[in-house]
Amino acid sequence: MWIVSFKMDANVLKKISATAFVKLGSGALLFFLTMFVSRTMEGAEAGAFLWGLSFMSAIAILFRLGLDSVIMRAVACGGVDEAAQATLYRGLIWILLATSIFLFVALIAGDALLELVWASEVVENPLQIMLLALPAMSCFMALGFAFQGQQRVVFATIFQNLGVTALFLLSFNALLEGGLIESTSREAEIIFVICSWIMLLFALVAWFSGEGVSFKLEALWDRRQLVASGNLWAVSCMNVLANWSAIVMAAIFVQAEELAYLSAAQRTAMLASFILSIVNTVVAPRYAQLWSSGKVDRVRSLARNSTRAMILVMLPAFSLVIIFPSEIMRLFGSGFEAGATLLVIMALGQLVNVATGSVAYLLSMSGHERDLKRVTFISGPISIVSAVFFTSQWGVLGAAIATAVGLSAQNLGALWMVKRRLGFLPIG
Repeated sequence: MWIVSFKMDANVLKKISATAFVKLGSGALLFFLTMFVSRTMEGAEAGAFLWGLSFMSAIAILFRLGLDSVIMRAVACGGVDEAAQATLYRGLIWILLATSIFLFVALIAGDALLELVWASEVVENPLQIMLLALPAMSCFMALGFAFQGQQRVVFATIFQNLGVTALFLLSFNALLEGGLIESTSREAEIIFVICSWIMLLFALVAWFSGEGVSFKLEALWDRRQLVASGNLWAVSCMNVLANWSAIVMAAIFVQAEELAYLSAAQRTAMLASFILSIVNTVVAPRYAQLWSSGKVDRVRSLARNSTRAMILVMLPAFSLVIIFPSEIMRLFGSGFEAGATLLVIMALGQLVNVATGSVAYLLSMSGHERDLKRVTFISGPISIVSAVFFTSQWGVLGAAIATAVGLSAQNLGALWMVKRRLGFLPIG
């Protein structure tokens, strides 16, 4: 039978349990943030802010320059030795340089550049303020992957998504209840920027408080790191296209209120696949350690058992989404049930995402960045074409279809490459 014993190291199970607790809290906060914004702001204002958050999440991935897996693998294999710390500090400097140059260009280009991706005349372009959070977001998320490499899952989750969401919600609600601000997208964007820089400060303090940690960097450039991050940056670009191109395209073709439906459906669908994020936080650094030690059989066993467990855990949540999509979407406010079909379509894409397992991490943690890049250079254009065609033809419904198609193409391609390079299927 397909369902066999799930033999896992007790330490791995313990870390997965701890990660599940923290990650579920993070997912609940993201869900609550979407619900809170949609209920406290007018439709167009909510759509503007939620779309801005989605765009910032996507662009922060790009400006981490493919360093996420490079940093995590270095720390997972080397701990806080000199080489691992140099990889992290070098990466942070590269990120700061890249984001600073981009912000300078964006300020010079001004409204003309930003208006290319924002068609609404109802509310102010959300990117005009939120881009100021980009350097901080990119850096504290990169530090989150360093904590993940150490398997410090609580810190990893806090600095990858939980912390800034929680801090924003607390700050925005407190200021709103105190009558110090109004519930508009502009005020929310300003608070989000401030919270992002506070989270960067927290991340730096947490990292440098660790035992054996000190800042020492002899060389700003390293060819091996540059090549590895270059390959993975290309992968990140294609991943963003697969996951976010339709969302960005929707800002051109649909109204701000419909963007709120799309953002709510996307965030809810991602909750159904949250188990993948939980497991990846723990198993990704384990893949790096086992592969570097030549323990391929243990990599295969861990990948298969974790994938089977993820599918079993996800199925109840997926079933609820399929059976009660209107009721779930109605939680965001009156009228949001119009996004029920969007939720079902996006949930189907997330089902493929989970069922294929941790394929991207299996390739990147085993040193097959070039192969992962080849896969994404096929799935990326598929995502772009799908986003342009479906969204222009069917509006917000087309954006949901394009998102599911792009995500599925990327994961199925990576699954095939894992079989070819590593010799097994995670779903075997």
